[in-house]
Amino acid sequence: MLRVYCDFQDSTEDGRCWILWYDGKPLEEQATQLGLKEGDRVLLYQDDCDSEVEAALLFNQTHNYFLGEQLCALIDESTWRRLD
Repeated sequence: MLRVYCDFQDSTEDGRCWILWYDGKPLEEQATQLGLKEGDRVLLYQDDCDSEVEAALLFNQTHNYFLGEQLCALIDESTWRRLD
């Protein structure tokens, strides 16, 4: 499963994260090259957080927080785990 950096503070009320980075670049710029598609599962983490969580990728999402369409990752709340 692809491990993707995200900022958990930048998420919608329904759990969609949109600050997504992989290998030092925005994930959205690499999605085609990586063969990612709607519903693919990724593992989200944040540098200063001792937890990670699984999420499903959602392409072309809209929200009043976004400027246009956005790639998001919808958190699966049942998969939170500590990185002890």
